[in-house]
Amino acid sequence: MKNKKINITSLICILSIVPLMAKTSASSPTLEWIFHNLLFILFAVLMIGVLVTLYNVLMNYLNLEKKKYLIEAGKIVEEDTQIQNGSALSKLLEKAWGFVPKEEEESLVLDHDYDGIVELDNKMPPWWLALFYGTIVFAVVYLYIYEWSGNWSSTQQWEEEVAAGNEAKSDYLAKMASLVNEENVTLLTDPDDIAMGKKTFQSLCIACHGSAGEGNSIGPNLTDEYWLHGGGIRNVFKTITHGVPEKGMIAWNNQLEPAMIQKVASYILSLQGSNPPNAKDKQGQLWTEDENIN
Repeated sequence: MKNKKINITSLICILSIVPLMAKTSASSPTLEWIFHNLLFILFAVLMIGVLVTLYNVLMNYLNLEKKKYLIEAGKIVEEDTQIQNGSALSKLLEKAWGFVPKEEEESLVLDHDYDGIVELDNKMPPWWLALFYGTIVFAVVYLYIYEWSGNWSSTQQWEEEVAAGNEAKSDYLAKMASLVNEENVTLLTDPDDIAMGKKTFQSLCIACHGSAGEGNSIGPNLTDEYWLHGGGIRNVFKTITHGVPEKGMIAWNNQLEPAMIQKVASYILSLQGSNPPNAKDKQGQLWTEDENIN
């Protein structure tokens, strides 16, 4: 029963580190991943050994106390050999921990006596020494791979991570751009965005609104404060998106992405007050605030 309890404890300890290693579940761990996480793996194994050892020592202590009680109560006469000898796992763990039997402690007593308190010349536990020497080996291998071999550098790793981050950022922005609508659209002021909006305007809109937005016989002047279908970024965005079919303006949402329509609308609003030559007369109503969508 005691061995089963120890095995169950070991299993629980091992399973407890599985979530921390979940990032490798999609593929088998590579040698590079193992090396990067070697200290964590060693620490996890060490903690498992410590927990199992402490559990085993505690159970042995409780069993010994139980045995003493039964002997004093007269319920048993001979000692329980299983408790006395312990399991093979118990002996292995005690050896790894470096325990010295109590009856042999006399040989470890140093010639130091402080008011009846004596000092034992205990050696460092074997597991501690193994871990210490292991860190030395790890350091040598680490220096060779990451400093002397020339196959890797922190600069290279940083550049790769920055490139991956920029790619993820671009994907995110592209995804978010498709979510722009007349309810959440905002006025863009970045010169690059305005330049892209101008380029699209000049390739698609000048036939009806003129090269400078001055308007012509077909479309209205876009540089003054008077609007036929409402001013402000939300109304202009809506007009470009859905068009004005009754007046011959097509809906551009089938040809332009929402993000591009936002850039075109922002460029159009940047023309306010530019007073281009041959500007068409005022049409519509004076617009002072972008409070509602018409």
